[in-house]
Amino acid sequence: MGFLSVLSMAHKLIVERVSPGDTVVDATCGNGVDTRFLAELVGARGTVYAFDIQAQALQRTSERLAPLAAAGKLPLLHLVQDSHAAMAAYVAMPPQGVMAAMVAPPAASGSRLMGPRLVGPAGAEAARLAESLAAESLSWAAAGDVAAANGSRAEYAAAQHSSKAAAVMFNLGYLPGADADPAVITKTDSTLAALDAALTLLRPGGIITIVVYPGHVGGELEAASVENWASALPQLTAQAVLYRMAQKPDSPYLIAVEKK
Repeated sequence: MGFLSVLSMAHKLIVERVSPGDTVVDATCGNGVDTRFLAELVGARGTVYAFDIQAQALQRTSERLAPLAAAGKLPLLHLVQDSHAAMAAYVAMPPQGVMAAMVAPPAASGSRLMGPRLVGPAGAEAARLAESLAAESLSWAAAGDVAAANGSRAEYAAAQHSSKAAAVMFNLGYLPGADADPAVITKTDSTLAALDAALTLLRPGGIITIVVYPGHVGGELEAASVENWASALPQLTAQAVLYRMAQKPDSPYLIAVEKK
């Protein structure tokens, strides 16, 4: 029969703790597999935040979510091109300008718009990404504009926006795919900052899942650092578990943290 894969185990733990209408976060959306999973789990009444530093990852994620949009089953979705370490600046925003999703170009060269806007890639890439997502029935806001969802969803989102997250998923490493750059990887320092932010955003009983990859350059240090972070959490704050194949030390493994 065999054991569950680390990703399947992460999904199992999340299914047990997330309900329709919840707020959830994909801290490293990549190809959008976890974002799609979370979107289906929380349903059209839920809210999903998905982060990645690469526009290519957001594009792939939007394509994977297109069937949900076409079927009217897409949650309020925020695709954010920024580091996972910055998630608190977006997820903890006050409930104003509620949107299905939006991208705004930088206010000036080398800077990013903050406040009640989600930040996306600049220039032509932003336009291409926005056009692609608009074609998939997602609402967007460019600089100075707000594209809101319909009234009933917006009202529900306003109530949900300030609520704590039920789950935050991390899938570390690099963007999979032959056309991706394997040199662009998650970094230990920003990942640890993101984990601290995720724990703060999480509601009691909520869960963080982290799939780590010790087999690539830089991955071993990141995996060990995440494991140390989890093991050092006070037991009154959270409980942590590891799920890994003991005979395959270089294989990916799962660290899960449940907030008390």
